[in-house]
Amino acid sequence: MLDTSSTKDRLQMVSDNEKVTFEDPAVLDTLIETSDGDLRRAITYLQSASRLHAGSAVTKQSIVEIAIKSPPWHAPL
Repeated sequence: MLDTSSTKDRLQMVSDNEKVTFEDPAVLDTLIETSDGDLRRAITYLQSASRLHAGSAVTKQSIVEIAIKSPPWHAPL
């Protein structure tokens, strides 16, 4: 896993490239926390939140809701 600073930098780069905006800069911290520092999972949450907000700013609340509704990676099928 990347350190928190590197993960945050990558998420900012992805959001800038995809023109995703945030209601609050702390949304990036929420992404990192809810994804347990897993960059791929954080990007997935970011992508889902971006689609949910369809052009409006992504919120911390939406990230938390997406993370809660996502099944754990190790859940049995």
